[in-house]
Amino acid sequence: MSRAILSHPSLLSYLGYCFFYASLVTGPSFDYIDYERFILTVAFDDVPAEKQPGKRRKRKIPKSGRIALRKVLGGLVCAGLFVAFGTRYSTAMTRTEEWKHMNFFVKVFTMYVLGVVYRLRYYAVWLISEGACIVAGLGYNGYDPKTNKLYWNRVQNIDPVAFELGQNVHDCLEAWNMNTNKWLKNSIYLRSSARDPVSGKPKPGVIPTFLTFLTSAFWHGTMPGYYLTFVLGATIQTVANL
Repeated sequence: MSRAILSHPSLLSYLGYCFFYASLVTGPSFDYIDYERFILTVAFDDVPAEKQPGKRRKRKIPKSGRIALRKVLGGLVCAGLFVAFGTRYSTAMTRTEEWKHMNFFVKVFTMYVLGVVYRLRYYAVWLISEGACIVAGLGYNGYDPKTNKLYWNRVQNIDPVAFELGQNVHDCLEAWNMNTNKWLKNSIYLRSSARDPVSGKPKPGVIPTFLTFLTSAFWHGTMPGYYLTFVLGATIQTVANL
Protein backbone atom coordinates (compact mmCIF):
# COMPACT_ATOMS: atom_id res chain seq x y z
CA MET A 1 0.00 0.00 0.00
CA SER A 2 1.33 3.43 -0.94
CA ARG A 3 2.24 5.76 1.91
CA ALA A 4 1.80 8.87 -0.23
CA ILE A 5 -0.71 11.58 0.67
CA LEU A 6 -2.47 12.34 -2.62
CA SER A 7 -4.30 15.46 -1.45
CA HIS A 8 -3.70 18.04 1.26
CA PRO A 9 -5.71 17.26 4.39
CA SER A 10 -7.99 19.82 5.94
CA LEU A 11 -6.80 21.73 8.99
CA LEU A 12 -9.22 19.78 11.19
CA SER A 13 -7.93 16.45 9.89
CA TYR A 14 -4.33 17.51 10.36
CA LEU A 15 -4.92 18.69 13.93
CA GLY A 16 -6.81 15.47 14.64
CA TYR A 17 -3.76 13.53 13.46
CA CYS A 18 -1.33 15.64 15.50
CA PHE A 19 -3.39 15.46 18.69
CA PHE A 20 -4.78 11.94 18.40
CA TYR A 21 -5.61 11.16 22.02
CA ALA A 22 -4.31 7.58 22.18
CA SER A 23 -0.75 8.50 21.22
CA LEU A 24 -0.47 12.19 22.09
CA VAL A 25 1.78 11.85 25.15
CA THR A 26 4.07 8.89 24.47
CA GLY A 27 3.44 7.78 20.89
CA PRO A 28 3.55 5.48 19.03
CA SER A 29 4.12 7.48 15.88
CA PHE A 30 2.29 6.57 12.70
CA ASP A 31 1.87 7.93 9.19
CA TYR A 32 -0.93 10.31 8.32
CA ILE A 33 -2.20 7.90 5.69
CA ASP A 34 -2.85 5.32 8.41
CA TYR A 35 -4.80 7.87 10.44
CA GLU A 36 -6.81 8.93 7.40
CA ARG A 37 -7.71 5.36 6.48
CA PHE A 38 -8.72 4.77 10.09
CA ILE A 39 -10.90 7.89 10.31
CA LEU A 40 -12.60 7.18 6.97
CA THR A 41 -12.89 3.48 8.02
CA VAL A 42 -11.54 2.31 4.66
CA ALA A 43 -8.86 0.42 6.61
CA PHE A 44 -11.59 -2.02 7.65
CA ASP A 45 -12.95 -2.80 4.19
CA ASP A 46 -11.40 -6.27 4.28
CA VAL A 47 -13.08 -7.26 7.56
CA PRO A 48 -15.58 -10.07 6.82
CA ALA A 49 -19.19 -9.63 7.92
CA GLU A 50 -18.94 -12.29 10.62
CA LYS A 51 -16.08 -10.36 12.24
CA GLN A 52 -17.99 -7.09 12.36
CA PRO A 53 -19.63 -6.41 15.74
CA GLY A 54 -23.32 -5.68 16.15
CA LYS A 55 -26.33 -7.83 15.27
CA ARG A 56 -28.68 -5.39 13.55
CA ARG A 57 -26.36 -2.62 12.47
CA LYS A 58 -22.86 -3.79 11.67
CA ARG A 59 -19.94 -1.65 12.80
CA LYS A 60 -16.92 -1.58 10.51
CA ILE A 61 -14.36 -1.58 13.32
CA PRO A 62 -14.09 -5.11 14.76
CA LYS A 63 -13.84 -5.80 18.47
CA SER A 64 -10.37 -5.59 19.96
CA GLY A 65 -10.99 -5.26 23.69
CA ARG A 66 -9.20 -8.46 24.73
CA ILE A 67 -6.08 -7.73 22.71
CA ALA A 68 -5.98 -4.16 23.96
CA LEU A 69 -6.47 -5.33 27.54
CA ARG A 70 -3.52 -7.71 27.25
CA LYS A 71 -1.33 -4.84 26.09
CA VAL A 72 -2.47 -2.60 28.94
CA LEU A 73 -1.97 -5.34 31.53
CA GLY A 74 1.52 -5.98 30.15
CA GLY A 75 2.28 -2.29 30.49
CA LEU A 76 0.98 -2.21 34.06
CA VAL A 77 3.14 -5.21 34.96
CA CYS A 78 6.21 -3.43 33.57
CA ALA A 79 5.27 -0.28 35.48
CA GLY A 80 4.88 -2.28 38.68
CA LEU A 81 8.27 -3.93 38.22
CA PHE A 82 9.88 -0.55 37.65
CA VAL A 83 8.32 0.84 40.82
CA ALA A 84 9.50 -2.22 42.74
CA PHE A 85 13.10 -2.22 41.50
CA GLY A 86 13.64 1.33 40.23
CA THR A 87 14.89 2.67 43.54
CA ARG A 88 17.21 -0.27 44.12
CA TYR A 89 18.77 -0.20 40.67
CA SER A 90 19.57 3.36 39.61
CA THR A 91 22.55 5.26 38.25
CA ALA A 92 23.14 6.65 41.74
CA MET A 93 24.53 3.28 42.81
CA THR A 94 27.44 3.68 40.38
CA ARG A 95 28.67 6.71 42.33
CA THR A 96 29.01 5.02 45.71
CA GLU A 97 32.10 3.74 47.49
CA GLU A 98 30.66 0.25 47.42
CA TRP A 99 30.58 0.37 43.63
CA LYS A 100 34.26 1.29 43.42
CA HIS A 101 35.29 -1.86 45.26
CA MET A 102 32.78 -4.19 43.60
CA ASN A 103 33.98 -7.16 41.56
CA PHE A 104 34.17 -6.41 37.83
CA PHE A 105 31.85 -9.24 36.79
CA VAL A 106 29.33 -8.23 39.45
CA LYS A 107 29.45 -4.72 37.99
CA VAL A 108 28.73 -6.06 34.51
CA PHE A 109 25.75 -8.08 35.73
CA THR A 110 24.46 -5.16 37.80
CA MET A 111 24.69 -2.82 34.81
CA TYR A 112 22.71 -5.31 32.75
CA VAL A 113 19.97 -5.46 35.39
CA LEU A 114 20.06 -1.66 35.63
CA GLY A 115 19.46 -1.43 31.88
CA VAL A 116 16.51 -3.82 32.05
CA VAL A 117 14.95 -1.87 34.92
CA TYR A 118 15.31 1.42 33.07
CA ARG A 119 13.78 -0.04 29.93
CA LEU A 120 10.71 -1.12 31.90
CA ARG A 121 9.52 2.50 31.85
CA TYR A 122 9.47 2.51 28.07
CA TYR A 123 7.84 -0.90 27.90
CA ALA A 124 5.10 0.30 30.23
CA VAL A 125 4.10 3.49 28.44
CA TRP A 126 4.44 2.07 24.93
CA LEU A 127 2.39 -1.03 25.70
CA ILE A 128 -0.36 1.00 27.37
CA SER A 129 -0.53 3.53 24.53
CA GLU A 130 -0.53 0.72 21.97
CA GLY A 131 -3.49 -0.79 23.80
CA ALA A 132 -5.29 2.55 23.56
CA CYS A 133 -4.63 2.70 19.81
CA ILE A 134 -5.86 -0.87 19.38
CA VAL A 135 -9.13 -0.35 21.24
CA ALA A 136 -9.71 2.81 19.19
CA GLY A 137 -9.21 0.82 15.98
CA LEU A 138 -6.03 2.45 14.71
CA GLY A 139 -3.99 -0.66 15.46
CA TYR A 140 -5.89 -2.79 12.94
CA ASN A 141 -3.48 -4.21 10.36
CA GLY A 142 -5.53 -6.46 8.13
CA TYR A 143 -7.36 -9.76 7.93
CA ASP A 144 -5.82 -13.09 6.91
CA PRO A 145 -8.46 -15.32 5.27
CA LYS A 146 -6.19 -18.37 5.50
CA THR A 147 -6.01 -18.26 9.28
CA ASN A 148 -9.26 -16.30 9.80
CA LYS A 149 -7.26 -13.95 12.00
CA LEU A 150 -7.34 -10.20 12.49
CA TYR A 151 -4.02 -8.46 13.02
CA TRP A 152 -3.66 -5.52 15.41
CA ASN A 153 0.03 -4.65 15.14
CA ARG A 154 -0.05 -1.61 12.85
CA VAL A 155 1.19 0.75 15.57
CA GLN A 156 3.23 -1.75 17.59
CA ASN A 157 6.15 0.22 18.97
CA ILE A 158 7.96 -2.27 21.17
CA ASP A 159 8.55 -6.01 21.39
CA PRO A 160 10.14 -6.50 24.83
CA VAL A 161 10.92 -10.20 24.35
CA ALA A 162 12.53 -9.69 20.94
CA PHE A 163 14.59 -6.79 22.26
CA GLU A 164 15.83 -8.51 25.40
CA LEU A 165 16.67 -11.71 23.50
CA GLY A 166 18.06 -10.01 20.39
CA GLN A 167 21.15 -11.73 19.00
CA ASN A 168 22.64 -8.61 17.42
CA VAL A 169 22.22 -4.85 17.18
CA HIS A 170 19.93 -5.11 14.16
CA ASP A 171 17.50 -7.42 15.96
CA CYS A 172 17.36 -5.10 18.95
CA LEU A 173 16.80 -2.00 16.83
CA GLU A 174 14.00 -3.72 14.93
CA ALA A 175 12.18 -4.35 18.22
CA TRP A 176 12.71 -0.91 19.81
CA ASN A 177 10.70 2.23 18.99
CA MET A 178 9.60 0.37 15.91
CA ASN A 179 7.48 3.01 14.20
CA THR A 180 10.11 5.72 14.56
CA ASN A 181 12.68 3.32 13.14
CA LYS A 182 10.40 2.69 10.16
CA TRP A 183 10.27 6.43 9.52
CA LEU A 184 14.06 6.72 9.79
CA LYS A 185 14.50 3.80 7.42
CA ASN A 186 12.06 5.06 4.78
CA SER A 187 12.81 8.78 5.03
CA ILE A 188 16.57 8.83 5.71
CA TYR A 189 18.31 5.52 5.13
CA LEU A 190 16.66 4.41 1.89
CA ARG A 191 16.69 7.89 0.39
CA SER A 192 20.40 8.37 1.07
CA SER A 193 21.47 4.89 -0.06
CA ALA A 194 23.04 4.20 -3.44
CA ARG A 195 21.00 2.01 -5.78
CA ASP A 196 22.10 -1.24 -7.33
CA PRO A 197 22.33 -0.58 -11.10
CA VAL A 198 20.78 -3.95 -11.94
CA SER A 199 18.04 -4.50 -9.37
CA GLY A 200 17.49 -0.87 -8.40
CA LYS A 201 17.39 -1.84 -4.74
CA PRO A 202 19.23 0.29 -2.15
CA LYS A 203 22.66 -0.98 -1.15
CA PRO A 204 23.86 -0.92 2.47
CA GLY A 205 26.46 1.75 3.08
CA VAL A 206 28.42 3.48 5.81
CA ILE A 207 27.21 7.01 5.00
CA PRO A 208 23.46 6.17 5.04
CA THR A 209 23.90 4.29 8.31
CA PHE A 210 25.69 7.15 10.08
CA LEU A 211 23.34 9.73 8.58
CA THR A 212 20.34 7.79 9.88
CA PHE A 213 21.78 7.41 13.37
CA LEU A 214 22.81 11.08 13.51
CA THR A 215 19.30 12.09 12.47
CA SER A 216 17.94 9.97 15.29
CA ALA A 217 20.36 11.62 17.73
CA PHE A 218 19.27 15.10 16.61
CA TRP A 219 15.63 14.01 16.91
CA HIS A 220 16.26 13.03 20.54
CA GLY A 221 17.91 16.32 21.49
CA THR A 222 21.22 18.15 21.77
CA MET A 223 22.80 16.44 24.77
CA PRO A 224 26.26 15.02 23.92
CA GLY A 225 25.30 11.62 25.29
CA TYR A 226 22.78 11.14 22.49
CA TYR A 227 25.43 11.64 19.83
CA LEU A 228 27.95 9.40 21.57
CA THR A 229 25.32 6.68 21.86
CA PHE A 230 24.09 6.83 18.29
CA VAL A 231 27.53 7.19 16.71
CA LEU A 232 28.60 4.12 18.67
CA GLY A 233 25.43 2.34 17.53
CA ALA A 234 26.15 3.24 13.90
CA THR A 235 29.71 1.97 14.28
CA ILE A 236 28.56 -1.34 15.75
CA GLN A 237 25.91 -1.71 13.04
CA THR A 238 28.47 -1.03 10.31
CA VAL A 239 30.98 -3.51 11.72
CA ALA A 240 28.24 -6.13 12.05
CA ASN A 241 27.44 -5.77 8.34
CA LEU A 242 31.04 -6.47 7.29
